[in-house]
Amino acid sequence: MDWDKNGSVSFVEFKSYLAKLKKGEDFDHGEALAAFQSIDEDGSRQLTWEEFFVRCTLFENHSKCRIWIFEFW
Repeated sequence: MDWDKNGSVSFVEFKSYLAKLKKGEDFDHGEALAAFQSIDEDGSRQLTWEEFFVRCTLFENHSKCRIWIFEFW
């Protein structure tokens, strides 16, 4: 997800990654924004590794989480 390798993920990077996962299916911009904002705990408009990891570990499906963590950085 961190395509520009700056150490954090912007909303554009996050949204593009989610759209890629959807593979052409309907994509809801509002849902992507709500998810991004729920992960961005400090309101910086950038997701850090720590923010992403903490939220990801709350998911019930940890196997999907591992895939996202691998692709995150």
